[in-house]
Amino acid sequence: MLQVPLHQPVDLAQRFMTLAALAPGRITLGVGAGSTAAGHAAVGVVYEHRFRIFYDEMETIRRL
Repeated sequence: MLQVPLHQPVDLAQRFMTLAALAPGRITLGVGAGSTAAGHAAVGVVYEHRFRIFYDEMETIRRL
C-alpha cells in the first residue's frame, strides 16, 4: 500500500509501469492518502491537505 501524497506522481507511475512490464498481470498497486501526520510532516506534506493531494496526484497518474 503506497501513500500517494508522499511520492511524486510521475515517479510512482514509472515505477509501477516498470514492475508491470517485468511481471505482466501479476502486479496490483494499492494506494491511499495516508493516516499519520508524522509521515507527512517528514516529507513536507501538510497532513490536512492529503486528500486533495491524493486526488490531484491520482489524476496525474491516470493521464500518464
